[in-house]
Amino acid sequence: MMEKQKILQSAAPEEVGISSKDLAAFYAKLDSCGIEFHHVSIARHGKLIAQGSWNPYKNEIPHMTHSLTKLLTNTAVGIVCDEGVISLDDKVASFFPDEVQGITDKRVYRMTVRDLITMRCGHAHLISGNKWRPIKTSWVAEFFKEPLAYEPGVHFQYTSATSYILSAIVQKVTGKTTFEYLYDRLLKDMQFGKMRWDKCPHGICSGGNSITMTNVDALKIGLLYLNDGIWNGKRYLSHQWIQEAMVDSCKLNPDTGYGFHLCNEDGVISSGGIFGQTVVMVPKLDMVVSINAAHPGNRPNALDKAMRDLLEKYLFSIVHEDALPENPDAYEKMKNYLGQLDLPCPESFQGQSFSDFPSGLYRAEENIDGIKNFSFAFGKENLNFTMTDARGTHSVLCGYRNWEYTESSMTGNYLHHQYQPDCTPVAAKVFRIDKNTLVMKWAWVEMTFVDTVVCNFEGDRLRFKRFVNVNTQDTERPEVIAYREQQ
Repeated sequence: MMEKQKILQSAAPEEVGISSKDLAAFYAKLDSCGIEFHHVSIARHGKLIAQGSWNPYKNEIPHMTHSLTKLLTNTAVGIVCDEGVISLDDKVASFFPDEVQGITDKRVYRMTVRDLITMRCGHAHLISGNKWRPIKTSWVAEFFKEPLAYEPGVHFQYTSATSYILSAIVQKVTGKTTFEYLYDRLLKDMQFGKMRWDKCPHGICSGGNSITMTNVDALKIGLLYLNDGIWNGKRYLSHQWIQEAMVDSCKLNPDTGYGFHLCNEDGVISSGGIFGQTVVMVPKLDMVVSINAAHPGNRPNALDKAMRDLLEKYLFSIVHEDALPENPDAYEKMKNYLGQLDLPCPESFQGQSFSDFPSGLYRAEENIDGIKNFSFAFGKENLNFTMTDARGTHSVLCGYRNWEYTESSMTGNYLHHQYQPDCTPVAAKVFRIDKNTLVMKWAWVEMTFVDTVVCNFEGDRLRFKRFVNVNTQDTERPEVIAYREQQ
């Protein structure tokens, strides 16, 4: 188990038995394997030994965790249970007497908190966050509207609905949102940085998804669990809770090892979110790995086979039991390499000049996305692109040579798992790929999504096409045709 730690200390890899050269080679393999990584950080013996982010993603920028959120919700439930405020055997209906009035299915009244946290509430199918996010009425009411197909506690069905109800229970019994409660009880002491947790229309943290936090803060949660619930010498989760979360509950589903949103598969314990947001704990190596990625084939709740194979072949295999001789030159080379990681981008055409592209307004033909017009303003160092639709007018500033970091209200829910913030940080760059075509890359750096926007100019006619790297629904939108407005 991990050492008791005062802060998250850093160390050269050699200090904890890993060669800096081998660790750089591991990151190089991640960079070339075909999976789009955004952040990967690694700790061994309680010390941070590597932290890599693929530009324009940066270490200090928080990243959406999707269903990894469930681990923090369950952590809050664990603290509430350890304090004796609730029990896993409490009946769910007892917390929501108004919402269950009139329900005749007696199985609803037998559902327990344990059934929620183990995903055995009796539902027959997954309820994802993208289903409930557009709903402006009570999500608790939506949960109890869902018919039960099974006796609670019998049938495993992964879903975000149960995690939302857990969050609602924490808020009911503490008088604080799950985020407020968890921050006061734990995250403040762990020195968490910038973090956001979306709420439902009734002010309850979503529970199953939508936490945005830094990659290294997610790493700390892994360290907390690997260290038996202790941080900085203080116990925050009981040994009994850790044992049940990481071992006992995982035996309920021998095919997946899924327990309290922790999957224990042959001693590799992981907790994850869709598209590859994953914390991996390896007790036998005393190691934690935190991953943010855009991996369309990833399991929604744990480490998938492709990522596990990468870790086992190129990371776990390079770990030595004892410390290695110091190698400061290799350590510096590794850090320099990690500082130069980049997302893949198009190759530029003829020196990346945009001087002959016409600025101006292009009015769109009727289209399914309700886009009214596009505007292009080509400046000396960047392009200011503007789009107007039913939600309003939205701009993205795209650098020619460097990524431009701004915020934008650009409509994107149809490509972004139904997330539509009023305004969100974006890093953008534009590339000229041939005589008549430019490509904009919009990296929504606090989210998983990177949009590729292709604009083809044919005289006064514009063909506009937008794609996204990952999504649970469409990954591209229908082409929009627009015509330049004559001055």
